[in-house]
Amino acid sequence: RRAALVGADVTDASGAAAVPPAFLEELWHRSRIEDALRRYCRGLDRQDYDLLRSAYHADAHDDHGTYQGGVDGLVAWARDRHAHIEQSMHLLGNCTIDRRGDVAVVETYCLAHLRFDPHGA
Repeated sequence: RRAALVGADVTDASGAAAVPPAFLEELWHRSRIEDALRRYCRGLDRQDYDLLRSAYHADAHDDHGTYQGGVDGLVAWARDRHAHIEQSMHLLGNCTIDRRGDVAVVETYCLAHLRFDPHGA
């Protein structure tokens, strides 16, 4: 007989592994959030501002410290900020996702390596 992964609730009557639907739904939501974070980083690194915008829903609010506001303002801010950056590489670290119904509060560490244009062009 197979051992239960976490407890008695993860096996069905035959002893086969059974994943609770709520757990699958949680994984699905987390995967979508993590995908949005990766689109954000890739959009900045490639200076693909449509891809950056796709990481946000239309009425999102971003708090970057020096920028706080909606998506249109964020894209304009990022475009201006990256105008003199030849190359960037954003690396995602620890990610905490706290879902409360239809709302998720996400905190993610990000390490960014930026190479500026020495001529400022």
